[in-house]
Amino acid sequence: MTRLRTSSSAALLPLSTFRLIAFWLFFWGWLGTASANDIVRLSSGTEQYSLGQRVSYLEDATRKITVAELLSGKFDGAFMRNTSPSPNLGFTSSTYWFKTTLHSEDSSVSEWLLEVQYPLLDYIDVHLVYSGTNQRVVSYLGGDRVPFSERQVKHRNMLFKIPLAAGETVTMLMRVRTDSSMQVPLEAPI
Repeated sequence: MTRLRTSSSAALLPLSTFRLIAFWLFFWGWLGTASANDIVRLSSGTEQYSLGQRVSYLEDATRKITVAELLSGKFDGAFMRNTSPSPNLGFTSSTYWFKTTLHSEDSSVSEWLLEVQYPLLDYIDVHLVYSGTNQRVVSYLGGDRVPFSERQVKHRNMLFKIPLAAGETVTMLMRVRTDSSMQVPLEAPI
């Protein structure tokens, strides 16, 4: 499963990559496209959120789709809603992109953790696209091919920090590539 918890530091994209993504954000107006029904509303009163049925996914058989292309809106109509509690796409040579939008309604929790509870995924790239007055993109790398010492959070499962102030909204784009089974159980605990 993928979970969301609280944490304290965030790794930023290299400046050149950030500028490219910022270009797409500001000039193509990608932010704000999630409908109110698609947004996962987070508060400290709930200890865990199952995100499996709250994500959409896109198969990238070429393994070449970039974050900038997703932010341009080029693939908006290609995402499919996941209907199972945990995305399970079997053995595949494709890369998959997963997307969901999170909104914090609580000022007592300023950092959440996203947990991918299947540790055999080779590569997981998480891109957090923040909307509102503080527009930015924060990216993390994970997966079992990333040395344990380089993980953002040292844990048997993949954990990714999601800083989220009260009233703030973030769209999560997660790219997954693996030689094992494409199982992506997503939970968001505090």
